[in-house]
Amino acid sequence: MQTHTSKPASTYAAPRGLLITLVVIFLIVFLIGGYYYHNRKKQIKNEKFDELAAITQSKIKRIVNWRQKIINVADALASNPLIMDELELFINNRGKDNRRRYIDFWLQEQQNKHYKTIHLLDRNGRICSHGSLDKQDEPLPPVINELFANSLHKDKITFSDLYKKPSQEIVLSIFIPLLKDDTVFGAFFAEIDPHNFLFPLIAKWPVPSQTAETLMVRREGDTLVFLNELRHRKNTALTLSLPITRPKGEILPAAYVATGGRDRVEGTDYRGAAVIASVGKIPDTAWFIISKVDKDEIFEHLKTTMAQMLFFTIALIMIVVWVIVVLIHQQRMQFMRNKVLARSLKEVEEAHNRTEGILASIADGLIVTDLKNRIVLMNRVAQKLFKVRLPDVINQSWDTLLSQELLQNGFKAIPKQQQADVIFDFEVTSSDSGAIKTFNARTSVFKNQNGTVSGKITLFRDISQMREAERMKNEFISTTAHEMRTPLTSIQGFSELLMLRKNISDNEKHKYLKYINQKAVNLSEVINDFIDIEHIESGRSFQLKKILCPIDNMIKNIVELFSTSNEKHRFETRFAEQDVQLKIDKTKISQMLKNLIDNAVKYAPDGGPIRITGKKRHEHYEITVEDQGIGMTPEDAAKIFDKFFRADATTTSIEGTGLGMSLAKYIVEAHKGDITVKSKYGEGTRVVVTLPMPQ
Repeated sequence: MQTHTSKPASTYAAPRGLLITLVVIFLIVFLIGGYYYHNRKKQIKNEKFDELAAITQSKIKRIVNWRQKIINVADALASNPLIMDELELFINNRGKDNRRRYIDFWLQEQQNKHYKTIHLLDRNGRICSHGSLDKQDEPLPPVINELFANSLHKDKITFSDLYKKPSQEIVLSIFIPLLKDDTVFGAFFAEIDPHNFLFPLIAKWPVPSQTAETLMVRREGDTLVFLNELRHRKNTALTLSLPITRPKGEILPAAYVATGGRDRVEGTDYRGAAVIASVGKIPDTAWFIISKVDKDEIFEHLKTTMAQMLFFTIALIMIVVWVIVVLIHQQRMQFMRNKVLARSLKEVEEAHNRTEGILASIADGLIVTDLKNRIVLMNRVAQKLFKVRLPDVINQSWDTLLSQELLQNGFKAIPKQQQADVIFDFEVTSSDSGAIKTFNARTSVFKNQNGTVSGKITLFRDISQMREAERMKNEFISTTAHEMRTPLTSIQGFSELLMLRKNISDNEKHKYLKYINQKAVNLSEVINDFIDIEHIESGRSFQLKKILCPIDNMIKNIVELFSTSNEKHRFETRFAEQDVQLKIDKTKISQMLKNLIDNAVKYAPDGGPIRITGKKRHEHYEITVEDQGIGMTPEDAAKIFDKFFRADATTTSIEGTGLGMSLAKYIVEAHKGDITVKSKYGEGTRVVVTLPMPQ
């Protein structure tokens, strides 16, 4: 009797202990998961703050560069000595039809190039001429009168704020005073369309997002006026305004900067949605930039991940309970089950190894789906590309797991009864560097032994380098057109003046012809750069004419040329030894040094010292060109010798074809030398050239 009573006790004791153990494990996992959730949430918010701050600062920088480019164009107009005489004569005596036609033609040309409209004003603010129109004495719009008076009083170029015209068009105006002998005799009044650059820049968001947007506002008293069209509400530009303090005491994110507060804030936006935001002020304007995103969006993936983790944890515990209970009640069958299981596992492992070997040999990403678009197989390249694991996504629909919108659209475009391959492109953002890679996808159907379509195979190939080459080609064409159009325009303008004006003095003729010659020389240098690159690419390289040359004298002569035309920079030369002779092609080495010093001048726009040093080092002579300019990021420095590459290409005020450093490298290597670049963003650049000493 005692044996019968003890047997049930042992039977039920193990499951009770097991359940208690599993409950403890579940609680531990729950606590760890909660700790992870809160820490991960904080980390995600900080990362998003950093991303928003980077976007805000990037857009502020581009707007500042855009305004500076407008000022540079306006300054070029106002400082053109050839047109100033004509404008003064026209304003003082505008009854001559031949001069009016010339001025109207010139204004119309400037308007077509740079502005929405442009008007010539006399000192009293009356319109003398505008474009190809013949209206005179037309008053300025009332909102502009005060800015016109300030522009004349301060003798400097002045911007207006954004405003609406009676036609409800939104424009930005600029006043350009015209001076002769330090006396203002008139002005240009030009309107700039913000829809060409400013508004598209603000509206663009660099990464996919359902809620993120950038706003531009200005403060008017205790309200904030929205200057651009909003993503989630229409017809808001210069129309929507909200009080800084909301009815519930909440403060709009932009108000923190408008009132001198923090630049990273949490709050509610104009929709009442909870957001995090980065805000910043655009220098020399009343504008504030706000980059924001909904909290629900940034935490959505984390919540989904936690739900999946909880699901898999519960499922795992249930599986463990089931397995252990089965083992307790079926101990007598364990041996046979283990033998069958071992044999099955071996067969599965062998099949798995064969499949893994085949998949590992494929360099492209591969996904196999069935007829219901459920994932059947992925190789490691595809798993890494889409940041998933095959065990997590197998037998699940691809559209619930792959977030790339272009990829989803590509799959949707594939007909169910596919006869030919379907090819489409999509982009993926790298989780390591943040770079955007472009992939080409090719989808084909496959059939079983009976000839019936069983599913689809999709291959993904990285074509980022090919697209980058296309981008560089397009940028090269654009840069070449700009670099050649600028001197050609000057040559055309000065030659037309020489042909049209009959009362030009000999000194003026000499000055105009000298300017035409200078621009022709600049154009010739650009063309020579292209010819040199073409020779190198065709395998002909350089034919050097080497002679013994005192390198320090040659460098001093080149520096003297730059110092006479660059007053903002201080050029310093230092040579450890005097009268060092190098056997070089003097023309090519001079071209290389001019390129290096010209880059140092262009990429140090605020001035500062430029140091050129020379010294012997073992069997080589080392030349160093160093500036304290804007510098380069490590990514830009790595591509500095690529053809047509220009560091900080968004800075449109810095001219160049992107061939200078590539040519410099070819020249140095043709002399059996070496060239290296060290740069730090915001601190400057140092270029070191080593050339062999003569034997």
